[in-house]
Amino acid sequence: YGVTADEAHRFGLPCGGTLELVVEPLTEASTLAEVLDATSAGKTVRRTLDIVTGEATLHEASVLAGTSFDGRYLESVFGPRLRLVLIGAG
Repeated sequence: YGVTADEAHRFGLPCGGTLELVVEPLTEASTLAEVLDATSAGKTVRRTLDIVTGEATLHEASVLAGTSFDGRYLESVFGPRLRLVLIGAG
């Protein structure tokens, strides 16, 4: 997406940027059932996908964690997240 300004606008990329997609086959090793179980239990988990090997691992995560990709590992966070933090001193 994003080759021309018209295409970028059509797909909701007003900045004219680009979008990378990761397509992963759904297998038993995908750990998606475990992600579903954890989020149903109210846990926040980080799923790390190795783009080279296709191996996925699952770990507990902080509610402050975010998605990241370094070219090989795609880390996605699932589950409850902080939406608003109020700090008062009075």
